[in-house]
Amino acid sequence: MPDVKLIAAIDDKNGIAIGQKLPWKLPSDFKYFQDKIKEGPVVMGWNTFASNGFKPYGQGENIVITRRDTEAIPGVWIVHDAQQFFETYKKDVWVAGGGQIFKEALPYATHLYLTRVKGDFNSDIFFPEFEENFKLADKQPDQTENGILFHYEIWERKN
Repeated sequence: MPDVKLIAAIDDKNGIAIGQKLPWKLPSDFKYFQDKIKEGPVVMGWNTFASNGFKPYGQGENIVITRRDTEAIPGVWIVHDAQQFFETYKKDVWVAGGGQIFKEALPYATHLYLTRVKGDFNSDIFFPEFEENFKLADKQPDQTENGILFHYEIWERKN
């Protein structure tokens, strides 16, 4: 079974975005994100793809899950059924968001790579509840950047 790894930065209330934008500026976290997904393949929803200027992430395969009837985009594989995709895709994959895609991918997830951002940023898009089915495997020390406290965690699915 392939690894399905969700990667997200979440605040104290599992918030990930306000109006499709990150509510914090953490350049080191963005570098962490890019370093993890650069080889791909990476899965994302339409809004996450749009937030990257409609450009693929990294050098690996990019899969965009959308209900939109969209034309082919160079370097991107358009998928319309998330459940079917996760049930049939046979490679390890990173899932980069957004909220709906995280929710649809969570039942298939083997690992969660979470940046825990301290505070409530009044987000309107959220990462799904996950603690019941995952255990904390690694937690890095706290860091501060732009006055924001955060740290990295890796969670693994419970058996």
